[in-house]
Amino acid sequence: MLRVRYALIALCLVPAVAGAQMGRSGVGSRTGESDARRARTDIDRENLPPLRLRVSDVQDYNPAHVLGDEKKALKLTDDQQAKLKDLRKAIDQSNKELSDRFDSIRVAIRPTPNPSDEDRVRETIGREELTRVVQAIRANYAAAEPQALALLDDTQKAAAQEILAKQAKEFDKTLSEKLGGRGFGGRGGGRPGGRPPRG
Repeated sequence: MLRVRYALIALCLVPAVAGAQMGRSGVGSRTGESDARRARTDIDRENLPPLRLRVSDVQDYNPAHVLGDEKKALKLTDDQQAKLKDLRKAIDQSNKELSDRFDSIRVAIRPTPNPSDEDRVRETIGREELTRVVQAIRANYAAAEPQALALLDDTQKAAAQEILAKQAKEFDKTLSEKLGGRGFGGRGGGRPGGRPPRG
């Protein structure tokens, strides 16, 4: 069991699997983003429940994303929308290593037919590591909320805070459902700043 734990943790610390699958076409480039989406689609196609959680599901909680997506409710100006879009990209980029690690773990704990005891242990350990990664991303989103709110004027901030608070309550529920019932510890893992995935 210890051998399985050490091997999986090593994989989690070095996101080589995700990096290799997603290509290195340039950070932030359209080709690189397209490769990443394609690779994640391939992973999703291969994975069976309970691995229904995707990086895109977590990225939907980016505070700059959720506020930008509420442009009508918040009456955002074109300039505010543009700045929120730039901030969203910056936040996603700051979480790139965690996102790559996330995908590496998903590959490592992919369900297999007739799993052995070692496979079950590997999945259990992987779920624990996946939880830690998501908690780290959540903490980063919580830290980025003031940056997103700073782009709004005083008449918009109250409504924006209500939106973020509402989505925070939905985040644990969504993640629990996507990971087959595992919770994420509420604010202890960092309060999220986004909305639940559509669909």
